[in-house]
Amino acid sequence: MDRTLLRDDDLQQIAAYRTLLEQRLPLEPLPVPEHVRYGESERGWEDLLLFRAPKIERITLHRFFAYGRVREHLCLGWPAEDYDFPAIGLDLYEHAASFTLVADLLPMQDLAFHRDYYDRYLRGYQQVLTRWWPQLLAHVVQPLPPPPAYFTNQLGSCLALHLPLQYTGLEEAQAFQREVLSCWLDVWEQAEPLPEAERAAYNHRREVLIRQAYKRSDYESIASKVMASVVGWETTNGIFDAVFGP
Repeated sequence: MDRTLLRDDDLQQIAAYRTLLEQRLPLEPLPVPEHVRYGESERGWEDLLLFRAPKIERITLHRFFAYGRVREHLCLGWPAEDYDFPAIGLDLYEHAASFTLVADLLPMQDLAFHRDYYDRYLRGYQQVLTRWWPQLLAHVVQPLPPPPAYFTNQLGSCLALHLPLQYTGLEEAQAFQREVLSCWLDVWEQAEPLPEAERAAYNHRREVLIRQAYKRSDYESIASKVMASVVGWETTNGIFDAVFGP
C-alpha cells in the first residue's frame, strides 16, 4: 500500500507529541498568520500549530501531505533568549516504499569551546539513541545512502539521525521519537539562564543559528520545493517565517 495516497492522519504522531508537551509544559498557543493557513486541496493538505512556553521561544507541530509524494510529521522546538539548551528537530517523512526518520538535538553553542555542553545536555539523548539503535537498524533500507546535512548543526553532530527505514519499523520509529522528545523535556526542565556576562554574545549566535543556518538549510532542501508545489511559494515562505522567524 502506498501510504502517500492516504488522506487521513492515521499515525497521530503530532497528537502524541502534543500530549507529551502538554503534560510537561504550560503551552501558550501562538496565532498562525492567515496567509499560511492553506488547509486542503486536490494536491494535498497542511496543518500548522505554534506554541511558546517558559524558556522556549517556539514549538512547531506541522503536518504536510502531498498526495502521492510524501507525508510529513514535524516537531521543532527552539530555546528562548538566554537559554543555551539544544533545539529539537523531529521529523518523519512517509514515502511510497519507505519512510525517513529524522531526530536531532541541535547544539546552540560551539562545542569546541563549550566542552561541558555534551555532559550537560546531550548525554541523555545519546543513551536513548544507543538503546534504540539496534531496533532501528533492523529496518534500515539497504544500501544505506550517505547522510545529508539536512537538520544537522553546522558542526556536523554525530548524534543527528536521518535514517531511511522500511515500514516494518514504523512503530519503533514513532516510539523512539516520542522518547527523544521526553529526553528534550528533561533537558528543558533542568536548564538555567546563562550568566549575565555571556548573554549578549550567545543571543547573537542563537539568532544566527535559527534565522540563518537552520532556516536556510531547511529552505534550500527539497522539502521547500515539494511544499511549494502544493501550497505555493507565498504560503511556503510564510510557513518558514512562522516557524523560524522572518
